[in-house]
Amino acid sequence: MIYYIIPFAAIFLLFKAIVYYMTKRLLIETFQGQYISNKEVVIGGKKYHVHFISCSKHDQIRINSFAFIEIITPKQNKHQLIPVNLKSHNIYITSNTTSNIRRVINENEEIFLACGEKVFQSYVMKREQLQTCKEQLI
Repeated sequence: MIYYIIPFAAIFLLFKAIVYYMTKRLLIETFQGQYISNKEVVIGGKKYHVHFISCSKHDQIRINSFAFIEIITPKQNKHQLIPVNLKSHNIYITSNTTSNIRRVINENEEIFLACGEKVFQSYVMKREQLQTCKEQLI
């Protein structure tokens, strides 16, 4: 049994490392004129910490409050809460999702986030929107 788990764990870790370095390279290419080091970006004199949220293609992203981002998997009817801090200067980049990012206003109302729209003191954007949001952030 253990002989099957070790190769799968090695493949999983290799895949995770490849995705991390590809996203980091994309981030460096996007912010060429800006300083980036150790998952930090300086934009307009402010230091932003960059965080990556991995999700699948069909997942939906919903910002519930300044403390939580919810990932909803519709096919499995699964909800996952990710603790975040949107009140400090952070950039959260979600990968692979095709749906728009939603923000909860109150119990009955949600809005879609536009590219480069600030949520509290942070930014939440899709990886595909990173290049287009760059002009708005700088």
